[in-house]
Amino acid sequence: MLVVALAAATTVTVVLTRNSGTIAATPDAAPPPPAPPGAPGARVLPPADQVVPHQVVRHIPGNGQPARFGGTPLFDACTVLPLTALPSTGFTLEAGPSNSADIEFARVLGDASHDPGAVTASSSRGVSQCAYPGDNANSVRLHIYQPPYDQPKWRTDSERVLRDRGAVEGQAHGLRTQIAQDPKTGMEAYWDANIYGPDVFASVMLRQSETDRAAAGQIMTAVVDRVAQGLVAGPTAPGSFHYIGQWDQVKAPCEAFRAEDFEKIVGVVPDVRPDERYSLIEAVTLPESTMAQVPMVHVKGECTHRNQSAANSGTGSTPAQSMTVKLSTFLTPEMAANANDYDCDPGNKHRHPYGPPKRIPFTAGDGASCLINMADHQAPMAFKAGRTTVRVSMWSPRALGTDENAVRVYSSVAEAISRAVGGV
Repeated sequence: MLVVALAAATTVTVVLTRNSGTIAATPDAAPPPPAPPGAPGARVLPPADQVVPHQVVRHIPGNGQPARFGGTPLFDACTVLPLTALPSTGFTLEAGPSNSADIEFARVLGDASHDPGAVTASSSRGVSQCAYPGDNANSVRLHIYQPPYDQPKWRTDSERVLRDRGAVEGQAHGLRTQIAQDPKTGMEAYWDANIYGPDVFASVMLRQSETDRAAAGQIMTAVVDRVAQGLVAGPTAPGSFHYIGQWDQVKAPCEAFRAEDFEKIVGVVPDVRPDERYSLIEAVTLPESTMAQVPMVHVKGECTHRNQSAANSGTGSTPAQSMTVKLSTFLTPEMAANANDYDCDPGNKHRHPYGPPKRIPFTAGDGASCLINMADHQAPMAFKAGRTTVRVSMWSPRALGTDENAVRVYSSVAEAISRAVGGV
């Protein structure tokens, strides 16, 4: 498919590591949620929550106690740096049209234990993360690092790197900060910052395009201040995102693909820290010239479940396992059918760079089902249910090997996903 407009995106990265228990969990420090998930009004956008025109998703703060990992109360990155706080930092969110204006986030959803075999001294991925899309190819990203999920060595290494780059020292809400611009970038501006406390480590990265680079330093300072404020407030219950308006019946991707589905199929327990992706605004694509030239409007969802070893890129001794489900829910059934046809029609009316899709001996949902040809790489499965197209893929050092094995693994999850999204 050809993208109508690939929006520019802004990148700021914030990273946090909690090293001890000095900062206490203070669930009451966070404002109470306007409505818990599923409650009346949860899928309505209050004026105060609107940050861009045509916004299709809303963040709902968590309610209750923080989740724990290995006994440590955890921060939620999208609560530390909420969507509604970005306009006050000077960061401009993507307003569209775009096919890449996605919010990415991950947080631990419930109490979990630590697997020492899943990590090494240098492996740290972050116990929570949050990324927002900006205009002009910019984006803002926050990572939170806390042991035992993450390794304390990451703090030491990151502090040394910024010091060697001549970072400017400062303070925000009583926490020591370092801010540095990457000297190796050309037309774009990349900024990094670390935030330190007696039991917390945060790291921030900002990417601004050429047209916005003059404001990058001010934006970085404002983002660091907002993140430091969130860290001082303490851990909170994990929040969530919900689609709103005409998309309010679209399921959260990790409700369509559940942790128990992953455990049943793969045979390992996930680390209760799924990665999710949502559209901030409607995504718009155009079909190829052989199809009716009607813009295909949709919202995207993505859910990845993995064990702790896969979250750390398989660096430990525990075998890594991970599975990703990508959902695109279209405005009309016809648009979904066209997208499904693009994925799975084996004829010559579409351009498939690695070869035509491969038919499979069963049908999931109510459209065509296939394996998308990826040449020498493992083929993901594609199918359609109602107004939603689905792609399922798996990563593991132990590859699925044959297409037959892939079909066997994917088929066990396809029907459950089909039932979850088919009514939309």
